[in-house]
Amino acid sequence: MDKELKISKDFFEKLCALQCDIKEICGAFNCSEEQIRNWCKKTYNADFNDVYRVKSTRGKINLRNLQFKLAEKSPTMAIYLGKVYLNQDDGSKNKN
Repeated sequence: MDKELKISKDFFEKLCALQCDIKEICGAFNCSEEQIRNWCKKTYNADFNDVYRVKSTRGKINLRNLQFKLAEKSPTMAIYLGKVYLNQDDGSKNKN
């Protein structure tokens, strides 16, 4: 039987937002993957993959927000985001 896990839900969600994988999360709580999976079932009534998919979204949103803020001061980042989100081309490719 699993020992009683002392997992902070808030800290678990922060680790997910930081895109930590299950092995890193297990390391943070000094437990096994099975224990984390069981804890997710008990705490969220869902499996780890579903919980992770939802909880990691906040980190992706924060990262995207930081990229857009950086683009205000960094031409390189602005060009990158233009290429990724706006399908812009800088015209450096040879067109035949």
